[in-house]
Amino acid sequence: RGGGRHSVGAWEGVEQSAAAEVGQGVRNFYMLESLASKEEVREILACAVESLDYNIIPDSVDRMPSFEYYPFRQGRWIDDRMRSALEALMEERVLPYVRGRFGCPDCAIADVLVRRYLPGERRTHQTHFDGHAMVTAVLGLSDPDDYQGGLYLQPESSPSSRLFPRIEPGDMLVHSYDLQHGVHVWGGSERYSLIFWLKDSLQSVLDDSTPWYDAQGEPDGAEALYHLANKYHHGGDDKPLDTHEAIRLYERSAKLGCPSAMNNLATMCQELGAEASDEEEAKAYYKRAFDSLLEGAEAGWHLAQRNLAMFYTEGVGVEVNIGEARRWMREAAVQLDVQAAFRLSGLLAFHPDFSKDADVEEGVWWLERSAEAGSRDAQLVLSGQLLSRQGPVPQDMAAAELW
Repeated sequence: RGGGRHSVGAWEGVEQSAAAEVGQGVRNFYMLESLASKEEVREILACAVESLDYNIIPDSVDRMPSFEYYPFRQGRWIDDRMRSALEALMEERVLPYVRGRFGCPDCAIADVLVRRYLPGERRTHQTHFDGHAMVTAVLGLSDPDDYQGGLYLQPESSPSSRLFPRIEPGDMLVHSYDLQHGVHVWGGSERYSLIFWLKDSLQSVLDDSTPWYDAQGEPDGAEALYHLANKYHHGGDDKPLDTHEAIRLYERSAKLGCPSAMNNLATMCQELGAEASDEEEAKAYYKRAFDSLLEGAEAGWHLAQRNLAMFYTEGVGVEVNIGEARRWMREAAVQLDVQAAFRLSGLLAFHPDFSKDADVEEGVWWLERSAEAGSRDAQLVLSGQLLSRQGPVPQDMAAAELW
């Protein structure tokens, strides 16, 4: 870690810097203390709290209701009130800082979004990359003394590598596209944050493209290969949908130790197995998917662990084994994978096929945790259980109405 005085336009303050080890390399991230004044934060937060534009469409990372809104999208203002509060900060401090720090003189802000984490809504955001943005900048809005947890950086697949930087209102944390991160608020009241996503040029914003990947040629690093494979996997974002190219790049990334690539490679093999007309070909794809998931799960990646548990539950590429399904689903759940926590509750207590050796108490515990973390499925099941006179959860009409 290091720190020193830094100036951007009329602002002068402290810039803290740190490096997170990722495989054989490092990922730098930076914190600018009090980049926004107290008055600016107060007005920005008021806009965020009072906005009626939050949507609950499924989040692209975890498919849970997003509870986010965009005052600025694809280079254009949408919210005039937020514009008056935020535009000077963007143009005079955020943009010049990122251009200088990342050596990108044409860098442009693509999107600005606000996310909220409220009790009874979502309280987590699973570990992910912001692969569509060259640089991400997060402006603190809420007092960190009012909640427990918050934004974390996770350079490795294991949650033991998580770093929870303390972000005061007005502080801005900045990192590049190749650093994993997420959010976990495990206690306290609400948390609001404002996120800037920046691309390398205004043209990239208008095209919704990511040319910084292409500038590297075909990369050699595991994470960069993963990001390039992901573009071919889903198509768009200036790359065509190309299954064979995606598989080739995922395989290269997986061989270099990227658990995300192992998981996505398995997903593609499973899809090809489902589409195969020949039974032996389908079995081969499912076996390949299972092996890749097992490798990713053993490396500690929560998505691979959850998906491996589903393979054991459904007998895909392996014999049905509910004990192994519970084991791997639990591994994912303890990493704050909300969907895994909900599915684990079913495997333990609520699925009629698995009642012989069920652990009802643990199942209810995981159901409650996933409901508190914002899983709509868990909230629905929990409310149903609380309404019922039968089942493992004592009847509580008031609590059922709350959920």
